[in-house]
Amino acid sequence: MNSHFRLQNLASAGESASQWTAFLCNICGFPNVSSRKKLTREDNSCRFCKSNVRFRTVIEALSQSLYGKSRILPLFPKSKEIRGLGMSDWLGYASRLERKFDYTNTYFHTEPRLDITRVPNELAAKFDFLISSDVFEHIVSPISAAFENAYKLLKPGGALVLTVPFVPNGATQEHFTDLHQFEIVDDGTKQRLRNVSKHGEIQWFENLVFHGGPGATLEMRLFSYPSLLSELHRAGFDEIRTFQEPVPLFGIPYAGLSSFPITARRPRG
Repeated sequence: MNSHFRLQNLASAGESASQWTAFLCNICGFPNVSSRKKLTREDNSCRFCKSNVRFRTVIEALSQSLYGKSRILPLFPKSKEIRGLGMSDWLGYASRLERKFDYTNTYFHTEPRLDITRVPNELAAKFDFLISSDVFEHIVSPISAAFENAYKLLKPGGALVLTVPFVPNGATQEHFTDLHQFEIVDDGTKQRLRNVSKHGEIQWFENLVFHGGPGATLEMRLFSYPSLLSELHRAGFDEIRTFQEPVPLFGIPYAGLSSFPITARRPRG
C-alpha cells in the first residue's frame, strides 16, 4: 500500500493544501481529508469510523508494543494466539481487535465485567496486552491496586497501553480520599456525592466532574505525569514509553505535555 495514499489529491480543487489536514486512519484504514487545521484529542476526526486522536494513538501504541513498528489495524496479522483485554474500549477499534486476536472487551457496569481493583487469580498472567484508555481516573482509591492488578493480568513481556488525563508536573490530586459507602444524589438541580466514611462520618462533595460515556464516569482524581511513572514503577513495570510525538500520516498531532498515551511492560524474565 502506497504510504502517501495520494493524500495531496484529496483536498477540493482550488483549495490550498495548507487549509486541509490529510491523513490515513490507522483504525479503519481509510484516507481522510479534514478542513480542520488542528486535530484534537477527543473530537471525532475520521469521517469513516469516527475515531479521534486518542483512539488512533492507542492503536499506534499497541502496534509499536506488538510489532515494534507502525501498522494500520487492518494490516495487523491475524493471530488468535495473542490474547488481549480491553477496559471499556471504544467499540470502533474493539470490534476490529476481536477479529484479529483472542481479545475481550470488558466493563465495570455490565457483562463481561472486570473490576481492576479485584482481579480473579485465574486471570493472572494470561494476557499479552491490556488497553485502558481514560479509565483509571474513575477508579476508587487506592489507585495503586489498579496498577498492581494490571501488572498481574499480563504475561511476562505483556504490555499495558494506558491513557488518562494528566498534568505534566506536581502530584496526583485525589478528589475523594476516604470513600467507603457512597452514592451520587441528584436533587434535580445539581449532583452531589454522599459518602459514609469507614468511621461513620457523613460527607458531602459538590462540584463533581463527570466524563462522557457509560458506567462510572465520575472523575476521582487528576493524575500528574510524575505520579503516573511512580505508580507504574511501584507496580513492577519497566520499558515505559510515551507517545507524545506526532505521526502525521495517521492524523496524530504533537500531544503536548499532558495526557499522551503511555505503554509499560511486565518484565520479560
